[in-house]
Amino acid sequence: VLSHYDADHIGGISALLAGSDTRINTLDDLWPSEGFVDRGDIETPETMTYKQYAELAKEKRKSLQAGETIVLSDGVELDCLIANGLLAGETSDDGEVSDETSTLSENARSLGLRIRYGNFTYWTGGDLPGDRDEESENTITPNLEARVAPQIGNISLLHLHHHGSASSTSEDFLDAIAPKAALISAGDQNDYEHPVLSVVNRLYRDWE
Repeated sequence: VLSHYDADHIGGISALLAGSDTRINTLDDLWPSEGFVDRGDIETPETMTYKQYAELAKEKRKSLQAGETIVLSDGVELDCLIANGLLAGETSDDGEVSDETSTLSENARSLGLRIRYGNFTYWTGGDLPGDRDEESENTITPNLEARVAPQIGNISLLHLHHHGSASSTSEDFLDAIAPKAALISAGDQNDYEHPVLSVVNRLYRDWE
């Protein structure tokens, strides 16, 4: 599953598939048997990273919309609760997005998935934005955390949005989903200084 098309979320796909010999189309390739799941072809970026991904995945791609569920083996279910800035039922009859979503930032287009296995629930939402706008003036970045939180419910594990950026993981969002633990995906000594201290402090306060 690819949350959205920023380079730090799809740029490593070829290396992942290539296996230990680091070369595509050799015997140790790790191609997913069920293919690739992404947000579809709505307002795709004109970046080389995206074009390389699209060429690599080809017909193995499946687009996911809010309201759809993927059922895996052993009772694992992936519920898509938000995609391309839309909750379930918010697309028009012909499947096209509204003018309101046509200028969304790439972060705001992230897939939001609630993964369930027995009593364990895990939420991952890519770079979904919260109550701060860090995007350019040419894009719209609504508070999607606030919109999707009521549908998520209480969860066992939260994968922090946007690598622990100040633009996500608001106090209201944490209060709504009440995670028991949190996972932060960020490179050591990264240039963005993720996770930011304010987000880490919010987590500590939530668990006090």
